[in-house]
Amino acid sequence: MNKYSVIFLLLIFIGCKSQNQKLFKNVKWISFEWKDYHTGQDTIKYGAMELITNIEGIKQKVSMQFDTGAPNTVIYENALNTLFKDSLSYPFKIDWSTKIKMSNLDAYKIKNLKVLSNGFVFKIGNPYLLKNYGSIKEKKIPHIGSIGSDIFKNKCLILNFKDRKIGIVDSLTQNDLKNIKLIDFKKTKIEQTVIEIEIGNQKHNFIYDTGTSPWSFLTGENKFNEISNNKTVILDSIQISTWGKKNYVYEGKLNSSITIGGEKFDNNEGYFYKENQITKYLNDNGISGILGNKIFIENNKTIIIDYKNKKFGILK
Repeated sequence: MNKYSVIFLLLIFIGCKSQNQKLFKNVKWISFEWKDYHTGQDTIKYGAMELITNIEGIKQKVSMQFDTGAPNTVIYENALNTLFKDSLSYPFKIDWSTKIKMSNLDAYKIKNLKVLSNGFVFKIGNPYLLKNYGSIKEKKIPHIGSIGSDIFKNKCLILNFKDRKIGIVDSLTQNDLKNIKLIDFKKTKIEQTVIEIEIGNQKHNFIYDTGTSPWSFLTGENKFNEISNNKTVILDSIQISTWGKKNYVYEGKLNSSITIGGEKFDNNEGYFYKENQITKYLNDNGISGILGNKIFIENNKTIIIDYKNKKFGILK
């Protein structure tokens, strides 16, 4: 490479860096870490987005999964009990008269939960305690729960996967908006974000869910066969745990490209379950599948979710 090529590349780098510095000026950024999953001999990269947080009343730091597919922020009772001798010692109040079901687990309303990360105070709308759930192993940084989408009501969320940063802001500037391709999204009955994507020449409704982080997209076997337009040959299978239930995820080949918000992604893989309660939920709600983070991570994309205006976008 000659010196002129080096100078040219350097100017491009400086220009890109300058452009990035002009965007999202008023955003509060929160760092996250990737948590890999280990199952048998398999290691699943980008298994979860993990935030190191402080909960008022707990002296030590705790970790929480960042899960936009969960409508509620939840605390795991088993993990909490490794820090406190009984529920009377909890740093927040539990309303034991408000039991509901979450993924077939008993859940109770939490009052006065205050969570902070990187100095940012999450305004949590409707948190719950998950009964008899979570790890009982004592850890240096206990994994105590999940941050759900109830903290983003009327906010804009920015996910910068490359730099492992989550941005939160009340609204985007006009300069920001010039650099984002936005599409409308809908919500399920439990406030999950549903966007329209194209696979081949067909349009499909998909839930975007950071809780299914390691997959490009995830669906049922029947729907996968329909999307791929042939009988799928299974390339690999991995056992995972979803809210305490064991499931197998299977990898299949996809011959069509995926288009999200006008952005085309060449993708030759997809993932599916054998038909189960998750696929039944998707089918019953007219949803083709779940969109994870992998497709954005591998293509170095920053995405934006404007919960106030129901817009989903990709940074140009």
